[in-house]
This record gives sequence, C-alpha cells and structure tokens, in this order.
Amino acid sequence: MKMNQRRGQSTEDQRQQAERGREHAEAHREEAEEVREKGEEQRNLAEELRQAREEMRQYAESAQLTAEVVRGMHESARQTAEELRSQADEMRQARDTVCHHSQQVAETLRQVTQEQGQILAKIEQIFQMMAQLQSVAPSA
Repeated sequence: MKMNQRRGQSTEDQRQQAERGREHAEAHREEAEEVREKGEEQRNLAEELRQAREEMRQYAESAQLTAEVVRGMHESARQTAEELRSQADEMRQARDTVCHHSQQVAETLRQVTQEQGQILAKIEQIFQMMAQLQSVAPSA
C-alpha cells in the first residue's frame, strides 16, 4: 500500500511538475511575444528616427539655401542703397541747376508774356471774324 501511495504520490508529483512546466512554457511564450513586440516597436522607432533625421537634414539644407538667398538679397539691398544715395546726390545737383535755370526762364517768360498778350488779342479778333463769317454765310 505504501508503494501504491508512493506511486500515486509520484504520479501526482509528475502531473503537478508537468503542469508547472506547461505554465513556465506559457510564461516563456508570453515573454518571447513581449520581446518580439518590443523588438518591432524598436524597429519602428528606429525607422521614425531615421525619417526624422532625414527631415532635419532636408530642413538644414533648406535653411542653408534660405540663408544664401537672404545674403544675396542683403547684398542687393546694400548696392541699391548705394545707388540711391548716388542718385540723390545727382538729383540735388540737378535741382540746383533747375532752380538757376528756372530763374532765367521766369525772366524770359515775363518778356514773352507781353508778346502773348498781343497774340491772344489777334486770335480773339480771328474768332470774332470767323463768327461773323458764319453768321453771314448761307446755311447748308
């Protein structure tokens, strides 16, 4: 009877041991699945990081090109400012010249004004004569 108890106990121990083995195997499978999932997450994160680095490289390249354009625009603006200063100096000189000539023209205009008065009077006479001719001419 003790033998039967020992065999029964041994069988029960084996069964419990087998059950613990299955539980351990299931735990290892779950753990392996978690490790696989974490590996996949890490691969995905690594790909996202690679894409982010590529985007940053492109942004840096774009920023460099933008900086070159800005430098070009700055140089162009500087040259334009120099040209405008030069033109302003020329305009001041031209203004002074124009003022001098304007004084001369004003004097000439005073003299011409007298002649214009005479010309206007003659034009007025011509218009009056035309009006008289139209009133005398037969209607068509």
